[in-house]
Amino acid sequence: MKNQLRLFLLIIAILTLPVTALAQSGTITGNISDELNRPLPGTTVQIQGTTLGTISTGNGSYILEEVPAGTAVLIVRHIGYRTARYTANLNTGDVLEINFTLTEDPLGLDEIIVSGTFNPATRLESSTAITTISSEQIEQRVPRGTGDLLKAVPGVQVTSNYGESGADVTVRGLPTIANSSFRYVSVQEDGLPVFEPPGVLFAFPDAFARHDETISRIEMVRGGSASVFSSNTPGGIVNLISKTGGPELAGTLKSTAGFHGLARQDFNIGGPLIENWRFNMGGYYRYDEGVRHPGFPANRGGQAKINLTRFYDAGYVRFFGKYVNERNVWFMGSPFQNYKNPEPIPGGPDLASGTTFSPERRVLTIPDAFNRGSLRQINMDNGFHVDYKMIGAELSNNIGNGWNLTVRSRYISSGNEMNLMADVADPFPIAAFAQPALPAQVPRFVRFVNSGQTVTNPAEVSNLNGNGLMTVHGLAFSVQETNNFITNTQISKQAGNHSLNAGIYYSNYRIGWNLVQAGLFLEVANQPRMIQVMVPTEDGIPMGLTPADGFAGYNTNYWNLRNYSNVLAFYFGDNWQVNDRINIDGGIRLDMKLTEGSAERPVNPGQLQNGAVVGQVLPAGYPDFVPTPEQSRAGHFGSGRYRTWDYTFTTVSGSLGINYKINDQVAIYARGSTGNRAPTIQQWTFQSTDGSQITGDTVKGEIETITQAEAGIKMQSARWSLLLTGYYSASNNLITNFHRGQPDGSFIFVPVIGDTRTIGAEIEAVTRVLRNLELRATATVQDPRFTKFEYDFFIPGNNEHSGQQFRDYSGNLLPEAARFLGDLTASYQLHSFNLFANYRYYGERMANRPNTIPVPAYSEVVAGAGFIFSQLSINLKAANLFNTKAITQMGARTGEDILRVNDDGTAEVLVTSGPQAGTTTTSFYTTGLGIMPRSILLSVAYNF
Repeated sequence: MKNQLRLFLLIIAILTLPVTALAQSGTITGNISDELNRPLPGTTVQIQGTTLGTISTGNGSYILEEVPAGTAVLIVRHIGYRTARYTANLNTGDVLEINFTLTEDPLGLDEIIVSGTFNPATRLESSTAITTISSEQIEQRVPRGTGDLLKAVPGVQVTSNYGESGADVTVRGLPTIANSSFRYVSVQEDGLPVFEPPGVLFAFPDAFARHDETISRIEMVRGGSASVFSSNTPGGIVNLISKTGGPELAGTLKSTAGFHGLARQDFNIGGPLIENWRFNMGGYYRYDEGVRHPGFPANRGGQAKINLTRFYDAGYVRFFGKYVNERNVWFMGSPFQNYKNPEPIPGGPDLASGTTFSPERRVLTIPDAFNRGSLRQINMDNGFHVDYKMIGAELSNNIGNGWNLTVRSRYISSGNEMNLMADVADPFPIAAFAQPALPAQVPRFVRFVNSGQTVTNPAEVSNLNGNGLMTVHGLAFSVQETNNFITNTQISKQAGNHSLNAGIYYSNYRIGWNLVQAGLFLEVANQPRMIQVMVPTEDGIPMGLTPADGFAGYNTNYWNLRNYSNVLAFYFGDNWQVNDRINIDGGIRLDMKLTEGSAERPVNPGQLQNGAVVGQVLPAGYPDFVPTPEQSRAGHFGSGRYRTWDYTFTTVSGSLGINYKINDQVAIYARGSTGNRAPTIQQWTFQSTDGSQITGDTVKGEIETITQAEAGIKMQSARWSLLLTGYYSASNNLITNFHRGQPDGSFIFVPVIGDTRTIGAEIEAVTRVLRNLELRATATVQDPRFTKFEYDFFIPGNNEHSGQQFRDYSGNLLPEAARFLGDLTASYQLHSFNLFANYRYYGERMANRPNTIPVPAYSEVVAGAGFIFSQLSINLKAANLFNTKAITQMGARTGEDILRVNDDGTAEVLVTSGPQAGTTTTSFYTTGLGIMPRSILLSVAYNF
């Protein structure tokens, strides 16, 4: 097979070889060093306008042979240093020695950026706010997932404590919505999205875009031009740029071990294949017990990537392939106490390392809602299982007369399975279960479902695990099948001082989605057991108040849907170089989205009580029936009747920026933009006209409009660089689905439309304070608020707060949006030894829209040390070095009804359902998501 592949590639190469005569040539050689006369290995040296190039060796030397005689412009690039250029005149047979001394570019202002711009330019010349994360910086972030890396970017807030993927990422105060993933941000690899629709639950883009040794760098555009360069994601663009193989064969073999049961192997290799062909391939595989150990492996799997590039006189063609197969446990909230100063409940899970997963629930068996009468086995250890495949191609061709054609295309197919546990209720005393219907004087017993052990001593029940508490936890079992074809054709023309660009973008995607929910009764403990609450009877045999299998309900919600969407966009841009100092760029984008789909209406069978069917809800036209006990227990199932949608959305987005380069060290810029976010399948899945999946119809929804403005200054000197930007962003017609937990373990989605605005500033700075010491800092200060957020709802009963309720949160801070974020990294290098420490600060933020629950500020430290010996490097790194215990989210599904938090850490809670609806109660307990605990990693890498 290998020989056949080589033969195939050789035939292609021969067929595509240009027929040219051998040119007369010479040789260029030299050394490359920094200002301290230290050699710079790995520096690329290329002849401008050709594919001829090389990479400097370990001592900084380079040699270019067979350089065509005549004038040659050498371009010398090394990450972290300013690009050098030299024009050489070479005669046949000459051997020229040209040495280079590169000056530092700590903030990368001299780097050429390709994301969010029609005309690649240096950051100093660009009117776009963009941050580049180099491979060296990636190592210093000690990331658990791709989302973690974006914490290095000013203006970006990341909640990445669910696990390796599914991070919530927002930019410049645009609204944060739990589990909405990259709602306003396009995650791309090499210029195209890894999956078209952003913010779709359980189709997380950071699960499809994994960082490893195949990544050259990451560019992130914030705001502004993202409105023109991507569809439906006006907040920003994250572009993972792959290595494509250099003129010399090079690679990395890396082994990593974690003290928490991690073993990972990375590799990457790239270089010339045959004449005019280059390749790069790599990937990783790892096994991980998890820093939050669920009782089974938390993370298993890996990815493989390859690309092949064929260069020719007018450009290149490149082919891509990628496969990801990953299983990651996705953690949501756990019980804790004290709303004021969150702390673990005695006997409960730890804030950082605790989990509500358990080895006793590694495999669950439930009624199959999609095949009535059958059982379905759920492997909880699959967690979030991604089976992602991608093939693609890219063409760049200089047509002539200043015209250039670029075409990028890819096809994606992915199967996404999610089996998760979600906090849907606050913990409460076992002894209070079923009150007030069952008086407190009646003792409660606890039976552990799996072992059958029963605790009948009321004192032991009241002090079970040292807390005497129980809770209801939700389960969600989701299966998605997706495919996506994307192509982008762009043509550009250099016309004097104008760089004109126009293009057509097309994306077609399909999503098939099955989702059901269930609920469990659990003790409050780490890796908790399922329980049955019982009471004594007159005959001495305990009677169950909850089901014997520990489930609060099976298939308590049901979704079975299909969606087909086409996105067609036309865009145009102009980059006008007015003079040597002023650059103006602008663009406009017309997006048309056509989408159609259907969702099966479920049947709620209800149950038979005293000869009457109660609780049964049926779609229109579905015949009445008397459910059997088994049908009642099995929960919702499909009716064969569907609600449908067929919508078209048309939006126009635009952006205009100006950059004024005062001199080679200082530039100022400003930009204004307007963008849009049309509704996605997420809305049509969870929203309906009456809030019911059974009887309601689909709600089309409104287009969300994002308005942004920014202005900033960029400065650099030999020892420091600084970017300071002020920004404004506003969102109109924000569609929010906030969650309300239900007694059966399910949670409903309540839609509300609102408006927001944020005013803020961000800073990015780097300085070399000593010869070997570099400091890198970012900070964000912002004021994110609702300008409009109103809704009403009804509370049943005849109590004080019963009846119609109206809530107005206009002027409140946005939930989960920090007002201050800070990040400081110090790195020290002495000969072959390096040391770094990274301090991260997350300011106080509000957990809920009423702004009654403040989440305390916290900080964490990441650090590491390494040693390089020739081609071998050894690194020891730690994330959350001091094992900080802190909460990032609180009351995700219960916080809406917290009226106030008292000084003693208790909260006054409004009861909105059940027999006590309309009253208030006091609670000391809630749920939330803690930051990840400490992890220590040791890696050994061999570079060649």
